[in-house]
Amino acid sequence: MDINVIRENIDKIDQQILKLLADRMQQAVDVRKFKEKTEDKGREQQVLKKVAAIASSHSLLDPAFVEKLYKAIIEESKRIQDTSYAK
Repeated sequence: MDINVIRENIDKIDQQILKLLADRMQQAVDVRKFKEKTEDKGREQQVLKKVAAIASSHSLLDPAFVEKLYKAIIEESKRIQDTSYAK
């Protein structure tokens, strides 16, 4: 395996990550229809706890990094929910 093959693999993985992220955002928009308000602190804490636990089982994933990443994903999800729900 050479550097170009590895970079192509990384590019493919990035495409998969972005597709999954877009799918997750759509699910967030869909779930907003069933909620009284966008923010749900209990659910947010549940998600953060779950992903930190999953990250702990992967040697290359730092749970603190994953928590920071998911906090950003959750904030963007709420922004998109508010934008979509307002329409």
